[in-house]
Amino acid sequence: MIKTELLTPLPCRWCATLTAPTELQTVKVTRSMQNPPPPDSIEEWLLCPRCLEHYEKM
Repeated sequence: MIKTELLTPLPCRWCATLTAPTELQTVKVTRSMQNPPPPDSIEEWLLCPRCLEHYEKM
C-alpha cells in the first residue's frame, strides 16, 4: 500500500498538473513582508519541474 501512495501523482501548487512525486520539488514561500518572516507565515509548496524553473527565475 505504501508503494502505491509513493507512485500516486500529486498536483503542482501553481499549475495543478498531476506530477509523479519523485519529480516534484518542495520550495518554501511566504507572503510576509517582514524580514525574517514569521515562522507561521512560511508554507511549503510542491512544484513541477516547469513551474520550479519559473519560480527560480523570479
